[in-house]
Amino acid sequence: KVFNPLALLYDGWVTLRYIGALRRALRVGRIDLVHSSGMVSQICAGVAARSLGLPHVAQVQDIIGSRLIRRWYGALLGRLTDRIAAISTAVATADLPIAKTQIVPNVVDLDRWQGGHLTRAALSLSDTQFVIGMVGRLTPWKGQRVFLAAARALLESGGQADRCRFVLVGDDSIGSVAGYRAELEADAQRGVLRDRVQLLGRRADVLDVMALCDVLVHASLKPEPFGIVIVEAMAMGKPVIATAHGGPCDIIDHGVDGLLIAPNDPVALTAALRDLLNDPVRAAAMGEHARLTVHTRYAAHTMIDSFRAIYDDLLADQLVDHTDRMR
Repeated sequence: KVFNPLALLYDGWVTLRYIGALRRALRVGRIDLVHSSGMVSQICAGVAARSLGLPHVAQVQDIIGSRLIRRWYGALLGRLTDRIAAISTAVATADLPIAKTQIVPNVVDLDRWQGGHLTRAALSLSDTQFVIGMVGRLTPWKGQRVFLAAARALLESGGQADRCRFVLVGDDSIGSVAGYRAELEADAQRGVLRDRVQLLGRRADVLDVMALCDVLVHASLKPEPFGIVIVEAMAMGKPVIATAHGGPCDIIDHGVDGLLIAPNDPVALTAALRDLLNDPVRAAAMGEHARLTVHTRYAAHTMIDSFRAIYDDLLADQLVDHTDRMR
């Protein structure tokens, strides 16, 4: 039978049954530690773990929009967890209990993040063009309108900007706003943007499309909990321009391995793009620094090492507590 975790939000009996089933599974499986992710799972896992005296680690990957719910959630996690692993400073400071929270950022599989299986010709692009990409769901808060406004301003400035081409990857199947994609497509056909902007929709080869770009843009209007696309692009040696709030502030060292700009500011984005277009040496150096940043801080082993240390610490405490009770 397929279990729908959302049912826990409105059906107390389902919640109790699920916690009971989880508790039995933990006991039968002789589990020593519980690791949970997602609000509903963390609450249920926390209750089950507490009832069995098991240490509980909650991995928090979102910033809840409602301040009231965020405070309630943080207070509840304070009671139901032994350690909270937040994926960024923005998440860690969103009303989570400070004493129990540490930052364990998301990572990428560097063996996968090479790209190179798609040619520019396949997208009607040439090697002499300066390709600027943006990857993300087509929803207003991701900032595609800001991206297109900056593209328009850059192209209208002429000169080197005539070489620029713009690529948008992403679909509107999740969190969509009616008519948003159609608005973007219509805007991309107006004036100087015509034939210079491609909306590629959902792609199975996002990695390869990113590999063709010279610069990646991340223009979210509200704080991202992390921004995995930024790390993915940096892993490929691409300079990234991102808005200076939320997770990107942890990831990018402004002016060294990327650029941070004010959110919802197409003028600032235009200026940043122009700087990289006109200074290819700086852009290339920024890309190399970006690759080094990811290899140093966001390779898979860094997350493994962080969680291993958390587990070892909590299990050692559990062993000490058990030994004290046996005396």
